[in-house]
Amino acid sequence: VPSLARDMSKSPSCGLGFCAPTFDDSGWRLLDVPHDWSSEDLPPRTEDAHTPVLTVRNGTWLFAQGDRPDWSASSVDESAFTQVEVPSDWRDAPMNYKAKNAVGWYRRRLDNVVPAHVAATNLVLAIGSVAAEDHTYLNGVLLGHSGSRNPTCDDYIRFRAYTVPP
Repeated sequence: VPSLARDMSKSPSCGLGFCAPTFDDSGWRLLDVPHDWSSEDLPPRTEDAHTPVLTVRNGTWLFAQGDRPDWSASSVDESAFTQVEVPSDWRDAPMNYKAKNAVGWYRRRLDNVVPAHVAATNLVLAIGSVAAEDHTYLNGVLLGHSGSRNPTCDDYIRFRAYTVPP
Protein backbone atom coordinates (compact mmCIF):
# COMPACT_ATOMS: atom_id res chain seq x y z
CA VAL A 1 0.00 0.00 0.00
CA PRO A 2 1.57 3.32 -1.00
CA SER A 3 1.88 5.93 1.71
CA LEU A 4 -0.54 8.84 1.68
CA ALA A 5 2.01 10.89 3.62
CA ARG A 6 3.69 13.67 1.72
CA ASP A 7 7.19 12.72 0.57
CA MET A 8 9.42 14.82 2.81
CA SER A 9 12.47 12.59 2.35
CA LYS A 10 14.21 15.27 0.28
CA SER A 11 13.75 17.84 3.00
CA PRO A 12 16.96 18.13 5.06
CA SER A 13 15.02 19.50 8.04
CA CYS A 14 12.67 16.53 8.41
CA GLY A 15 14.12 13.75 10.51
CA LEU A 16 10.77 12.38 11.60
CA GLY A 17 9.54 8.93 10.64
CA PHE A 18 6.41 10.12 8.88
CA CYS A 19 8.55 12.03 6.38
CA ALA A 20 9.93 8.82 4.88
CA PRO A 21 8.15 7.53 1.77
CA THR A 22 8.07 4.05 3.37
CA PHE A 23 6.12 5.30 6.41
CA ASP A 24 3.04 3.12 7.05
CA ASP A 25 0.07 5.43 7.44
CA SER A 26 -2.52 2.71 6.83
CA GLY A 27 -3.86 3.21 10.36
CA TRP A 28 -4.66 6.84 9.68
CA ARG A 29 -8.21 7.83 8.94
CA LEU A 30 -9.19 9.87 5.91
CA LEU A 31 -10.51 13.38 6.47
CA ASP A 32 -12.24 15.86 4.24
CA VAL A 33 -10.37 19.14 4.31
CA PRO A 34 -10.91 21.68 5.54
CA HIS A 35 -11.85 19.79 8.69
CA ASP A 36 -13.80 21.16 11.66
CA TRP A 37 -11.64 19.96 14.55
CA SER A 38 -14.12 21.38 17.06
CA SER A 39 -16.38 18.44 16.23
CA GLU A 40 -13.80 16.00 17.60
CA ASP A 41 -14.20 14.45 21.03
CA LEU A 42 -11.25 16.15 22.72
CA PRO A 43 -10.22 15.48 26.34
CA PRO A 44 -11.17 18.01 29.02
CA ARG A 45 -8.51 20.74 29.35
CA THR A 46 -7.57 19.46 32.83
CA GLU A 47 -6.67 16.04 31.35
CA ASP A 48 -5.02 17.21 28.13
CA ALA A 49 -1.38 16.08 28.34
CA HIS A 50 -0.54 17.41 24.86
CA THR A 51 -1.61 21.03 25.37
CA PRO A 52 -1.69 21.59 29.14
CA VAL A 53 -3.41 24.66 30.47
CA LEU A 54 -3.22 26.06 33.96
CA THR A 55 -6.47 27.94 34.53
CA VAL A 56 -6.06 30.68 37.11
CA ARG A 57 -7.79 33.72 35.61
CA ASN A 58 -11.27 33.27 37.04
CA GLY A 59 -12.00 32.67 40.69
CA THR A 60 -11.20 34.22 44.04
CA TRP A 61 -8.46 36.86 44.07
CA LEU A 62 -7.26 39.54 46.48
CA PHE A 63 -7.51 43.19 45.41
CA ALA A 64 -6.05 46.42 46.80
CA GLN A 65 -6.50 49.99 45.64
CA GLY A 66 -3.36 51.97 44.90
CA ASP A 67 0.19 51.03 44.03
CA ARG A 68 2.96 50.01 46.42
CA PRO A 69 6.18 48.44 45.09
CA ASP A 70 6.35 45.98 48.01
CA TRP A 71 3.05 44.40 46.87
CA SER A 72 5.02 42.52 44.21
CA ALA A 73 6.85 40.48 46.87
CA SER A 74 5.68 36.91 47.32
CA SER A 75 5.56 37.31 51.12
CA VAL A 76 3.68 40.63 51.39
CA ASP A 77 1.18 41.26 54.20
CA GLU A 78 -2.18 40.75 52.47
CA SER A 79 -4.34 42.28 55.23
CA ALA A 80 -4.93 45.43 53.13
CA PHE A 81 -6.38 43.34 50.28
CA THR A 82 -10.09 42.60 49.76
CA GLN A 83 -11.30 39.20 48.55
CA VAL A 84 -13.03 39.52 45.14
CA GLU A 85 -14.35 37.22 42.43
CA VAL A 86 -12.77 37.58 39.00
CA PRO A 87 -13.78 38.41 36.34
CA SER A 88 -15.21 41.63 37.68
CA ASP A 89 -15.00 45.37 37.25
CA TRP A 90 -13.34 47.16 40.14
CA ARG A 91 -15.87 49.97 39.78
CA ASP A 92 -18.54 47.55 41.05
CA ALA A 93 -19.03 46.11 44.56
CA PRO A 94 -17.23 45.02 46.64
CA MET A 95 -14.38 47.24 45.40
CA ASN A 96 -16.38 50.33 44.34
CA TYR A 97 -13.15 51.84 43.04
CA LYS A 98 -14.10 54.73 40.75
CA ALA A 99 -11.09 57.05 40.89
CA LYS A 100 -9.89 58.52 37.61
CA ASN A 101 -6.68 56.85 36.31
CA ALA A 102 -7.05 54.29 39.09
CA VAL A 103 -4.33 51.76 39.88
CA GLY A 104 -4.91 48.52 41.72
CA TRP A 105 -3.28 45.19 42.50
CA TYR A 106 -4.70 41.70 42.16
CA ARG A 107 -3.04 38.81 44.00
CA ARG A 108 -3.64 35.09 43.91
CA ARG A 109 -1.71 32.21 45.44
CA LEU A 110 -1.04 29.24 43.19
CA ASP A 111 0.40 26.88 45.79
CA ASN A 112 0.11 23.22 44.80
CA VAL A 113 -2.18 23.78 41.81
CA VAL A 114 0.21 22.79 39.03
CA PRO A 115 -0.34 19.19 37.85
CA ALA A 116 2.86 17.23 37.16
CA HIS A 117 2.21 16.99 33.40
CA VAL A 118 1.86 20.78 33.26
CA ALA A 119 4.87 21.58 35.47
CA ALA A 120 7.16 19.77 33.03
CA THR A 121 6.26 22.10 30.16
CA ASN A 122 6.82 25.70 29.23
CA LEU A 123 3.92 27.50 30.84
CA VAL A 124 2.20 30.62 29.63
CA LEU A 125 0.28 32.60 32.22
CA ALA A 126 -2.66 34.17 30.40
CA ILE A 127 -4.18 36.87 32.58
CA GLY A 128 -6.83 37.87 30.07
CA SER A 129 -7.93 41.31 28.95
CA VAL A 130 -6.51 44.18 30.95
CA ALA A 131 -7.34 47.86 30.55
CA ALA A 132 -4.41 50.22 30.05
CA GLU A 133 -1.35 48.79 31.84
CA ASP A 134 -0.24 45.72 33.75
CA HIS A 135 2.87 44.50 35.53
CA THR A 136 2.52 40.75 36.09
CA TYR A 137 4.50 38.98 38.82
CA LEU A 138 4.78 35.34 39.82
CA ASN A 139 6.37 34.58 43.20
CA GLY A 140 7.77 38.11 43.31
CA VAL A 141 9.41 37.85 39.85
CA LEU A 142 8.24 40.20 37.08
CA LEU A 143 6.96 38.07 34.18
CA GLY A 144 6.12 40.97 31.93
CA HIS A 145 4.67 44.41 31.46
CA SER A 146 2.29 45.68 28.80
CA GLY A 147 0.48 48.88 28.00
CA SER A 148 0.76 52.33 29.45
CA ARG A 149 -0.93 54.51 32.06
CA ASN A 150 -1.78 56.81 29.16
CA PRO A 151 -3.04 54.26 26.65
CA THR A 152 -4.07 54.97 23.09
CA CYS A 153 -7.24 53.54 21.61
CA ASP A 154 -5.13 50.76 20.07
CA ASP A 155 -3.82 49.36 23.35
CA TYR A 156 -6.49 50.26 25.88
CA ILE A 157 -7.90 46.77 26.40
CA ARG A 158 -5.63 43.95 25.33
CA PHE A 159 -5.29 40.27 26.10
CA ARG A 160 -2.16 39.73 28.20
CA ALA A 161 -0.12 36.51 28.44
CA TYR A 162 3.42 35.93 29.67
CA THR A 163 5.83 32.98 29.54
CA VAL A 164 6.68 31.53 32.93
CA PRO A 165 10.41 30.76 33.17
CA PRO A 166 11.33 27.17 34.13
